[in-house]
Amino acid sequence: MANLPKHRCLPLLVVVLAMIVFSPLMTPGSGVRILFGLIWAVVFGVASYFVFPTRKWLLRYVVMVVLLVTIRSLEPALDYPVWAAGTSAVLTILITSAALIGLVQHALFAKVRTEFDRTLAAIAGYFLIALLWARFYELITLVDPQTFIGRNGPIVGPTEDTILYFSLISLTTVGFGDVTAINPYARLLAGMEGAVGTLYIAVVIASLIGRLLAKTK
Repeated sequence: MANLPKHRCLPLLVVVLAMIVFSPLMTPGSGVRILFGLIWAVVFGVASYFVFPTRKWLLRYVVMVVLLVTIRSLEPALDYPVWAAGTSAVLTILITSAALIGLVQHALFAKVRTEFDRTLAAIAGYFLIALLWARFYELITLVDPQTFIGRNGPIVGPTEDTILYFSLISLTTVGFGDVTAINPYARLLAGMEGAVGTLYIAVVIASLIGRLLAKTK
């Protein structure tokens, strides 16, 4: 335990929050989106390695990132084909899922130097769910560009920040109604995301509180 940094989940949480904050810059088909995606792949991997410092994790991540970087780099030359965007989304889903599973395990079962680090893992995992579901919505919008409808009518080809915004309000079950899913598969996904968000808070947060209470006795 002595060789473990106290807050090894903090870099990953910062990266996840930065991905959400800078999502409005991710305009489809723009060079900024490609550059941001490549930077995210590298930084996210480094931050994740702090949490899961194993060769197995590193090897799998490097393979997926190399594929992702290759596809993202080819997108401009290929005039942004749908299959490239779909493949990028699938690879991002795999990367995010691996990190999410690891964070949940870290929050619930891993040995940590401070309970604060366990809390950071739980918070990062919660926001990763929103990022993960956003990629599922992205896959649907590639097939059905009018997946979402706003107050002024259908949102054709929604931007990254719109998709992520819908994912966040679905996860938190807020549902302002300014963006609504009309595609049946997106509607089902939104319902599942709300259920997962509720269960996540009930299970993970309750577990953290239980640990704290047990230590105070």
